[in-house]
Amino acid sequence: MNHARPDRTEATDHRAEPRLPLPAMYCELRARAGAQRPYELTGHIYDLSLSGLRFELDEALPAGASMDVRITLPGAEPVTVKASASVVRQASEQDEPGPCRLAATFTRFRTPMDRERLSGYLVPRLAQMREQAAEQANKAPVRKAA
Repeated sequence: MNHARPDRTEATDHRAEPRLPLPAMYCELRARAGAQRPYELTGHIYDLSLSGLRFELDEALPAGASMDVRITLPGAEPVTVKASASVVRQASEQDEPGPCRLAATFTRFRTPMDRERLSGYLVPRLAQMREQAAEQANKAPVRKAA
């Protein structure tokens, strides 16, 4: 009789789009909230998808806050994307010193080309990430049933 239980350590991701982890110190985010001109807030991106991003800023923004963002993504030719976004979550306590981690969803891209640039950046990198994960899974030792 097999008493094996399913592995409950795997988290389920309910996001609409897959997220690409990014090297935060190399992925600059410039933001402005409300009617601010120019982009006065500076931060770094932790992960990114076609539907949103997780990032940090030195200044906390409340959930529901609207902002314009300018994202600079690393590569042989850096990619810049401009969009409007809405903060959906604040992951840090406001009383803690230092940067505040936030999550936001894109509400609109400045132009259709901004969305295309982001898609062109994400699609090959996400495919490569999936291929690497599949290779690692194939290298995992196979456990024999007792």
